[in-house]
Amino acid sequence: MALWLVKRTDDVGYDEYDGLVVRARDEAEVRSIVHDDDTTGIKTYSAYAGSFRRREYTVEELQADGESGVILDSFNAG
Repeated sequence: MALWLVKRTDDVGYDEYDGLVVRARDEAEVRSIVHDDDTTGIKTYSAYAGSFRRREYTVEELQADGESGVILDSFNAG
């Protein structure tokens, strides 16, 4: 398993998710989780589906090494 950073790259409206961190085996599983369309029995999160399905976003595997600092700071209140 790995940790993945998922960030929207399009315009984000109020009350939408614009980023999250997911634990998954690979990028395909990440996309399945955030789209809420998995058929393998993995717990999905339908709350994220509206913010990520049919939207532009990036998926990046996180590495433990690197500079100290915040990985995701997401504030998009409505």
